[in-house]
Amino acid sequence: MYGKTITQKTEQKASDEWIDRYVNEVGRRLPANQRSDVEREIRSLIEDAVAGRFETLEVEGVPLAERETVVLAVLQAFGSPEEIAARYHAPRYLIGPTIFPIYRIVLSIVLAVTVFANLLGVVVAADEQMAAPLVETLLSLFGSIIQTVGMVTLLFVALERLGVAAESRPQPWNPTSLPAVKDPQRVNLVETAIDIGFTAAVIVLLNVYLNRRTGALFYNGEWQTMPLFSQEFLQYIPWLTAIWCADILVNIILLTRGRWEPFTRIATMITATAAAILFYSMISSGPIGAWPPVEPAFKVTAAIIFAVSLVEVGKQGWLLLRSSNWIGDRLHSQQVL
Repeated sequence: MYGKTITQKTEQKASDEWIDRYVNEVGRRLPANQRSDVEREIRSLIEDAVAGRFETLEVEGVPLAERETVVLAVLQAFGSPEEIAARYHAPRYLIGPTIFPIYRIVLSIVLAVTVFANLLGVVVAADEQMAAPLVETLLSLFGSIIQTVGMVTLLFVALERLGVAAESRPQPWNPTSLPAVKDPQRVNLVETAIDIGFTAAVIVLLNVYLNRRTGALFYNGEWQTMPLFSQEFLQYIPWLTAIWCADILVNIILLTRGRWEPFTRIATMITATAAAILFYSMISSGPIGAWPPVEPAFKVTAAIIFAVSLVEVGKQGWLLLRSSNWIGDRLHSQQVL
């Protein structure tokens, strides 16, 4: 009797785990202000459907199946979490419902960086006594915003058409494919969005401000402009821009997919390797700074970025191997032994 009770509890826990996964996948695709209510509603509907399925089996005289089997059958009948979540979304056009929240986040970040770049350009121009009229400045800002919205929108439309947001069109869907609630392969939305914003800001600084080769130095009781970077460093700016733009693209794909996959890990390793090679070249070649006293600080910064890039390559390589079938089977066999 005691052993039967333990078995029932184990089956209950296993079936509840599938329900938790399903409800969690639906909830994370919904706005925060309606997530809790919808999750409670979905969970109640699933429990009612499971209870109804058992009653039907009992009335028809069919031998009762395990609870986990019944739960999976009910989830299969409900459909994929994407389909359920889409029912609670207002209709959207051009960009699908799964990728649209990511589009909104990325667009907000890039627009903020665009406005920052334009304001910084106004400050620098004023410092150089080349301030443009207010109307011209506002028109330039408006044009930059329109251009940014168009470029980001076209990028996401292309990702949608290329099937990058494939989880919005699962064919066929199976409830056993639901990831665990605490899934190490899942992308951290906040960290990735911050990474995109930081990288975009650095690109703007490199190309809008730092590329002017001017800095400020408080000398003899006044601020004086001075060359900041050497001519050798300025030659690296196009390469740095290309690498970090590729890194932003990989992060956007990560956000749209929602999970780390072999392709994105390999792409991250490629961008990190390219960054490591570039910063090693900076360290081993000519000066970075145009002013000798700040050269050691620039070299140390380049060395830190070089080391971080190598660590990222090793980390992604190890996680890629660990997620493969071979390394997973080896780890599992060691745990069994």
